[in-house]
Amino acid sequence: MILRNASSVYTLFVPKSARVDLKTCSLHLEFTNSIALLTERSVLRVVINDVIVGQFYLDRNNPSRAVDVDIPVKLLNDGFNRMQFIVAQHYTYKCEDPSAPELYTEINPDESY
Repeated sequence: MILRNASSVYTLFVPKSARVDLKTCSLHLEFTNSIALLTERSVLRVVINDVIVGQFYLDRNNPSRAVDVDIPVKLLNDGFNRMQFIVAQHYTYKCEDPSAPELYTEINPDESY
């Protein structure tokens, strides 16, 4: 999945059965961002049910990353839970084209779990 533009959101729904008593929960996330991004102004947030559980700078010098995010079990409801990946991406400090092609971050769904 690719997050494009200056601001982008990708939403998915993760099920949790009422029969399961979770003790811990975590997300292993692998992503690659554009090397054109300004590290100090570009951020990826991981949000569960409207609560930020992780934030990561999109580093132009280290564009391929693997991170682990602990998800508080108390945030997870029985049924479906909304997980969002939200980016703010910038390539300049001045006026920029919010739809410039160099504004992207790709989350690798095959390596993330």
